[in-house]
Order: sequence, then C-alpha cells, then structure tokens
Amino acid sequence: MMGGDIISKYCPKCGAENDDDGEFCVECGSDLINRQNNSKDSISINKKTILIGVIIVIIIAIVGIFYLTGGNIENAQYLGANTISIDSVSELGTEQVSPTEHSNYSGVTKGYSVVYSAKTDLKNVSIETQAYDKNGEHIDVMANWMGLNPLNVFCYNDNLTAGSSYTANVVFGSKNVTDFDVAKLEVYVYQSTPKETKLIDKFDYNMN
Repeated sequence: MMGGDIISKYCPKCGAENDDDGEFCVECGSDLINRQNNSKDSISINKKTILIGVIIVIIIAIVGIFYLTGGNIENAQYLGANTISIDSVSELGTEQVSPTEHSNYSGVTKGYSVVYSAKTDLKNVSIETQAYDKNGEHIDVMANWMGLNPLNVFCYNDNLTAGSSYTANVVFGSKNVTDFDVAKLEVYVYQSTPKETKLIDKFDYNMN
C-alpha cells in the first residue's frame, strides 16, 4: 500500500472488486488466494504442454528427414527434387581383372545393371553413382584402360523424357578380395548450362 490507499483486485470467478489483502470475495465468497494460485498453475501447465508438443513435433520431423534421406541429413535440401528414380538394380557378375583391362588396377570388379526413370523432362544431365558396402566403406570407382571413361556414370549430358525408363551398366572394384557386395548407391544428378554444371539432385538407393 502507498499513501494509505487500498489497492483493489477483482475476483476471478464473479469479477467483483475486492481489497488487495482480502482472502475471500465480498460478493461470492470465493477463495481469492487459492484461485489465483490455481490460475497461475494452470497457465504454467499449459505452457509446459505446448513446449512438450513442439519438441515432439521437432523430433518427428528430424526422424522423418533422417529416414527419407537414408540417414544422410545433408541430402535434405534435395527432398523436393523431382528428377529421376531408381527402378531396379541387378548384379551382372564378378570378374578378376588386371591393369591391362582397367587403368592401373588389379583386383575384382563387379558389374550392375541399373534401370532408372525420368520423373520430368531433363536436358543436358549427367548421372553418376558411388557405391558403398554394408559397413559404409566406399568401393572403388572403375575406369577403362587409361582411365578415359569412368564406369560409374549412367549418362553424359543426355536429354531424358519424363516417364521414360533407361538402363545403364556400372562397374565397381575392390582390391585383394575374391568378391564383394554393394549395399548402397549414392546417386548424383548434374545439369549443365553454358555457364556451369550444377548438382540438382542427390539421393541414396539401398540395395537391400
């Protein structure tokens, strides 16, 4: 209180004006102290409920993005891309090779036939892939003799038609082993213009 004035407060139930130090409403008899405390507790609980709800939504969003990007969160920027899809991948076989067949390489190679479809009309696109085994280890990219033609590329600066399917063979290799398995393909879609070549799509294709 200041200067002898009585500060008044209003009853949260009936709205009647009461003295600031009153414990019960002069009109309806409601407990002014407990009602105010309960009101504050209710507001606090509501804020906590909203906060928990927001946290749950964020967690669900993160899990969803993690799933859609194959565990590679940096791929999230390409989730809205609508370029190509991998329809199927089939193994062509394993071959023992020497440097006379592939540039400076001696080991085992394995070929895969990849069927993919264009989701939209694409001009001047190149598509390449990188392979990984079940342990996440990168598998060697192969090239023909002298390394002039990388064998991990689906197409070079081609034009693709929406709804059309295409087939490409890719080859990967591994040294000092008799066989290996590709568990995941990382696919990169590039588009060329007179000024630059830009990555327009990137996604993972899990083999199993």
